[in-house]
Amino acid sequence: MSLLPRFLRPPGRFAPRDRRIVVLMSVAAYVQGFAQAQAVNTLPFARLSLGLTPGDMSQVLAITRIGSVLALAFSFYGDRRGRRGPFLTAFTILILANLATAFVPNPTVYTALQGIVRMTATAVGVLALVYLAEELAPAIRAYGIAIYGGAASFGAGTALFALPIAEGGREAWRYLFAATAIGVVFLPLLYKKLNESRAFRDPAHRTHIFSALGGRHFANFWVFALISLLAAAFSAVSLTFALERLVNELDIDTTRAAAVMLIGGTAGGFGFLLGGRLADTWGRRPTTMLGFLMSLGGGLGLYW
Repeated sequence: MSLLPRFLRPPGRFAPRDRRIVVLMSVAAYVQGFAQAQAVNTLPFARLSLGLTPGDMSQVLAITRIGSVLALAFSFYGDRRGRRGPFLTAFTILILANLATAFVPNPTVYTALQGIVRMTATAVGVLALVYLAEELAPAIRAYGIAIYGGAASFGAGTALFALPIAEGGREAWRYLFAATAIGVVFLPLLYKKLNESRAFRDPAHRTHIFSALGGRHFANFWVFALISLLAAAFSAVSLTFALERLVNELDIDTTRAAAVMLIGGTAGGFGFLLGGRLADTWGRRPTTMLGFLMSLGGGLGLYW
């Protein structure tokens, strides 16, 4: 951290317990980012291999996103039985489903497996954020979560860096899904080192879901839910089909297209750290509003 510019350094000191949970979650985030990026990154190649039109592929990806809603089951279980079990289960299924995608025989199986990937990736992300929020000291909580986000972004960047492999043949895109098997290496580490959240073990910290949906947090919850819904709907098409347009419509070679996306991803990686520091020093609310405004500007620019 000392090698970073001052404005990107954490605002407080990470205790050993803080470092431990951030490292474990960042390992999971890297694998999650790598696995989740494959469907979007390989879209130009998988679409042609599976004999789908851009409209067909759009429907496939729309159906897979329903899996995000099904991820609520993991959160529901996590609020009742603990964070650790659902998190590790979702992470394991994520790796296996993405690996199995390398061997799909048709679009139907591809859709089903990527629906599972979307479900488990969402569950991993949500439960990891809960873990970090409950375990990290308040003074470095946002920065620690930002490191997690940066690790996921780095995983997605690694997936982009490996994308030229997909040019090796009509079915070469499958190798990138198969590479998700690297996550198996980290499973023993997570199963051995990840403990149950301290906040869950303390009954005083537990509350009912309706305290967020209709209690004193009502306004904050629904405002952020609505903003997140609109932001996702706005950005989904441009982000999902960016590589499709660069590779198959503008006829840019895969290496250059990946470089374009990597440049944006690198800038976003620094944004995680800067945003985390600002949230811990400037405040959560103003940092969030600044982030939304910058996302809106960037989204409009990407469409243009």
